[in-house]
Amino acid sequence: MRRYLKNARLIDGTERPVQEQAALVIEADTIMHAGPLPASDAPRESATTIDLGGRTVIPGLVEEHLHLSYNNVKVIADLMKGGRFVTQHLS
Repeated sequence: MRRYLKNARLIDGTERPVQEQAALVIEADTIMHAGPLPASDAPRESATTIDLGGRTVIPGLVEEHLHLSYNNVKVIADLMKGGRFVTQHLS
């Protein structure tokens, strides 16, 4: 699936200024392009086009603050000892 996101306010995390009217082209789960894209280069066929209306996009930003559980904190701490992953033991 190909998606074309247009009219985005892009913050790319490289300390460059915010890019207005930017575009993103996404193939499956991979960002193929992020930045200015002339209308003549925009994907036309077989792409879902989404107009973001100037909304902010920060490609690659990942949620890094997650609480798996507030219950059984001691159990989780015990499972993590010795470099074992919590996901191996919680199912």
